[in-house]
Amino acid sequence: MKTIQILLAISLITPCLRAATAVVDDDGMLQVNGNRLFVLGLYENPKDDVKLAEVAEAGFNLVHGTAALDSLNR
Repeated sequence: MKTIQILLAISLITPCLRAATAVVDDDGMLQVNGNRLFVLGLYENPKDDVKLAEVAEAGFNLVHGTAALDSLNR
């Protein structure tokens, strides 16, 4: 289950058009393309792109999956 969560986080954080190298360090920290990444997630589903931008500006780098999927259907 942990592997699935990490893969989901990576797929939402990194752009789909380029491959990323991701590993989990011995201390449990995620490393993407050689840079340590603290995943700060939010389960709130932003209703529009303005709210999503506010969430990103606040430092969140992962949001609930349906928000990203819903925005693809617009």
